[in-house]
Amino acid sequence: MEAFDSYSAFIPPPLSTLNMRVVSSHPAHERHSSISPADEVVILTTQTAISAMVPEALDLRGDRSVSTIEKFVRASADHGLFVVLDEAHHAPAFGCRTLLQKLKQLTGDMQLLGLTATPTYTDESRRGWLYKIFGEKPVYRARQGELIAQNILAKPKFEEMATGFDLEVDNTLRQRLQQEHKDLPADIVKRIADNSARNDFIVRHYVGNRARYGKTLIFADHWDQCVYIERRLRAQNVKAAAVFSHVDAAEPGVRSTMTIENANNIRAFKDNELEVLVNVRMLTEGTDVPDTRTVFVTRQTTSSILLTQMIGRALRGKRAGGGKAKHEANIVLFVDNWKGLLVDVWARPDNRGDTVEDARIVRGYLPLQYVSIRLIEALANSFPATEGDEVQPFLCHVPVGWYFAEFSEATVDDEGKEAMELVREFVMVYERAKPEYDRFLKEVFPKLSPEWGREKLAQDWLDAQVAVWRERFFRGEEIELGGDLGRNLASLARHMGATGSLPIFYPLDDRDKHDMDALAQEMSELAIDQQRDRLHKLFHTSGSLWPVFYKNNFPRFLEAFQASLRRLVLGPVASVPSPRGRAKVSAPAIEIPPELRKKIFARDDHTCQACGAQGKGVKLNADHMRSENQGGLSIEQNLQTLCSVCNGKYKRKNSIDFLRQATPLAGPKPPQFESRNGDEDPKRAFRRLVNFWYHCGAVCEVRISERRNGRNYAIWEVDLHSGNSSEWLQTCKEDLLRHIAEDFRCKHVTDIVIG
Repeated sequence: MEAFDSYSAFIPPPLSTLNMRVVSSHPAHERHSSISPADEVVILTTQTAISAMVPEALDLRGDRSVSTIEKFVRASADHGLFVVLDEAHHAPAFGCRTLLQKLKQLTGDMQLLGLTATPTYTDESRRGWLYKIFGEKPVYRARQGELIAQNILAKPKFEEMATGFDLEVDNTLRQRLQQEHKDLPADIVKRIADNSARNDFIVRHYVGNRARYGKTLIFADHWDQCVYIERRLRAQNVKAAAVFSHVDAAEPGVRSTMTIENANNIRAFKDNELEVLVNVRMLTEGTDVPDTRTVFVTRQTTSSILLTQMIGRALRGKRAGGGKAKHEANIVLFVDNWKGLLVDVWARPDNRGDTVEDARIVRGYLPLQYVSIRLIEALANSFPATEGDEVQPFLCHVPVGWYFAEFSEATVDDEGKEAMELVREFVMVYERAKPEYDRFLKEVFPKLSPEWGREKLAQDWLDAQVAVWRERFFRGEEIELGGDLGRNLASLARHMGATGSLPIFYPLDDRDKHDMDALAQEMSELAIDQQRDRLHKLFHTSGSLWPVFYKNNFPRFLEAFQASLRRLVLGPVASVPSPRGRAKVSAPAIEIPPELRKKIFARDDHTCQACGAQGKGVKLNADHMRSENQGGLSIEQNLQTLCSVCNGKYKRKNSIDFLRQATPLAGPKPPQFESRNGDEDPKRAFRRLVNFWYHCGAVCEVRISERRNGRNYAIWEVDLHSGNSSEWLQTCKEDLLRHIAEDFRCKHVTDIVIG
């Protein structure tokens, strides 16, 4: 409205005035009932237009009521209607799509312009309603890289800070995050927000980088977290304030923040009277502070929309009000250690500030991730439970392909705000289920109810419809492989309703070339060394899916091969041809033969792979990488050389592969370090400490001097192999130095250089 007003002097003759109106549910704006056919420009929120235009209401006489918006649109039939839709990527949503279709029906000459900062698909199979509404090509595109080069946008500079805070993921939370693709539940968010040590870490990080970060927005999760961080910052002489929604002041100890106080704090932040403003998602939209230099995102989220909004608060460049010196914006993401997550579910930005969608919006698993998980589960259950149970062939656990389903879904965050999330889901299809899925799609698609295009569906209605399909198309055989059948059918129906097209089926190419049972049958008569050499070559062949299926873990691949050999002993596998008959293969013995033990020691240069100990007086053990009590086999690929101290006192029954040089951990462990063994060489103790902390053979070299005049007497140095983040250890260096001083009794060490 302000922009129209400022350009009103350029209205060409014969017009001399412009009738404008702003409509929304906001108290300062007009209601939609005030719209007049004489208006020339109506600025209103999309939601208001949908609620006022789409419903087929009746008047007092029982006749269809004609809304003021419809009257305005009908009045434009003679001279045309020009519609501008902001956030146009939401146009395929059921309500917005229906609104635009209605507008087009009412006027014969409607021009539609969509504006969006969200890139859309170029893949024709995924265009759906967006391209049906707007046409095939954008009329204008301002690329983000060009805007950064022109200083309209600032270049984002990302930092991930490991908090060291551990959270266990149980089955319920894992399903919520990985398969249902919902964000963290309120109780977990509250637990994170209430952790004072974690909040102190956030405060210390700002104070330690105060000059570099400057004007900073901190996005917290609860009012009490806001107050705590604000107070701790003020205690460090940082000019800080907090804004959050009203809280009942009648509750003891609870502070009430009123609208006027929030407004004053936001104004003070805009006027540079404050350095830091802490808020609970109040500043993701609608507040513009272009000279903000830094954003702190205090916890991880699965929502790319929320993350993009928070990041965007700092991305105004100097030509968009960001200040003369603003070329970069600091985006600091605080990351916790989530134990038990099988895949990365968190929304992550790319180096331009966009969220990386494929890492975030896929509900369930990516196809090959799913196959990998299924195969690893199958490996853990490779023996029948009781004698006579059917031995499942390997390919039973590998799908023939998957359908790609995509639709929008209404979600509600912890603050009760509704938003739209784009959901992508891969529906895995196994061999025996493919004909049923084909028939289901062929018969249901032409008659599908338009209701399936809605973003919000009543669960009872959805369940009832799915139950009918399940009984009709899949009766007589439960086909649950590849996830819950009911959810799969609902996802496919929602895709068809949202896009108006059938989902595409993607076959798993080369499936038959990756049959472990056939491989075991073929190699069953080869010697163990020959088997290993052949398998190693197959595993590292370009284009092979074996590394994908077994997460680049060659010992696990070998273990799966051994499991297939054992299945041959238990009985023939129906789907695998057996030209040689049953193989004479025995399960490997638990006891390690002396010859194999010597071979392991020679391979590892008679050196402990954890601490580096070797030579006279060092007792060596052949240790299982995957421990025996976790199903580890006594085969060469699962054995490593450890000294008796590392094996018996430190590793014990844990599973750690010290031949692996890159950490398998998803994030840093807490600052709890292994102790020194008596008066042993500190270099040996320190190498062990670092390797155990990274859960692998992470150390490339350690430089320590015990002579006072030695270069590395006060400053120790450690070089890590690639694949191990030095920042993990940097974040807990204070704890490490304290441990070295107290437990190692090396109080002369003042610093540790980690490379």
